[in-house]
Amino acid sequence: MKRIAQLTDLHLDDRMAIAHAVDTRANLLQVLDDVCQKGITEAVLTGDLGEDHTIGWLRTQLDNRGIHASYLFGNHDSHSNYQNLPDFSGHFHPEGYYHARVEEGFLQLFMDSSHGWIGPDQMAWLQDACTGTDSPILLFIHHPLLDCDDSPMDRFFPLRGRNALRDWFLALGRPVSIFCGHYHCVHDQSSGFMEQHVTYSTYVQIKTTGETLDMDGRHVGYRILELDSGSLHTRSVTVPPSGLPLHRDRDIMEHGAAGNPSR
Repeated sequence: MKRIAQLTDLHLDDRMAIAHAVDTRANLLQVLDDVCQKGITEAVLTGDLGEDHTIGWLRTQLDNRGIHASYLFGNHDSHSNYQNLPDFSGHFHPEGYYHARVEEGFLQLFMDSSHGWIGPDQMAWLQDACTGTDSPILLFIHHPLLDCDDSPMDRFFPLRGRNALRDWFLALGRPVSIFCGHYHCVHDQSSGFMEQHVTYSTYVQIKTTGETLDMDGRHVGYRILELDSGSLHTRSVTVPPSGLPLHRDRDIMEHGAAGNPSR
């Protein structure tokens, strides 16, 4: 059996976090300590990782704890900051950083939605990756593909063209389990052969109801996946945060959650 920790939306040294005294590094360290206490040595980071100068620090914290990490990118990330990753050149394509592997009876897909959509080149790669195997699929991606009960983040900042990608996976006719972030909440749902798990941010959560974006700083968290020869179990884990959250939805809108401010 293999156990994987999914961490998402770290936003290390984010300008809003600094302005509102949220210690994103301390929050992440609490999460990593919890991961280590559970004996987990593999992680998937599903995007919105941090400001340019934090990447070396992030890698050091993971390496010091013996955690092997797979990196994905979100709408706040810049690919150029990760060119020193050992496998970056092998997985980088004109439309982003994506790759696949087969492990524990699953076809694991690591997709790049950092541009806010999935382009034709990545779709062609996806079709090729899923050809010749009927293994159940684990999809790691920053953005959700399924509607999350019309939450504010879902209304304002969804993945563009997500319904077409959703329908493509549903047409495969085999189990697809999606692990994503972006919405800063936990949300689990299913549609046909597809199930989707949105994971807590290690930075701060966003409430899933209301007409505006409102912060919820009661906890941060991550997700554990347990894989065993085609069997999958997953659960969310929460830890107490190290800093106070911001509460003004205006700040989130101004930060540009739908776009990459570094581009």
